[in-house]
Amino acid sequence: MLDQIAHKLEEEAERRFSRAGEVNPVLLAKRVRKLASEMPELQAACRDLLSSKQGLVDAAQRQLAANYTRLQQLCAAAGAPPPDDASFRSFQTSVGEWSSMLHHHSAAGQQMSRQDLNAALARVATSHV
Repeated sequence: MLDQIAHKLEEEAERRFSRAGEVNPVLLAKRVRKLASEMPELQAACRDLLSSKQGLVDAAQRQLAANYTRLQQLCAAAGAPPPDDASFRSFQTSVGEWSSMLHHHSAAGQQMSRQDLNAALARVATSHV
């Protein structure tokens, strides 16, 4: 019974708002409800993506630092000039900016684990969606 009433209302709204340039409020309301129902899933996916991104950044930072240290040692042992570290500094600056954002959005500078900081930034990022 309710489905029939809903169907009749949809048909009436379609006839009423079928002219070009007019917005069908029934279709608009359906779209808003659909988006509202999808939002939690999208926010969770965004949090997962940000967490994965942070894991990759952390791994890259560790690997790059180890490689850079080893390269400096090899250059010193070979008597070669030290490597140009502009790329390394640029990466460290980017990581520092990311960490600063994490700390800025964390709970008033409390000591937090990296995972908690990632979650805090993910919450901030998804709250602006």
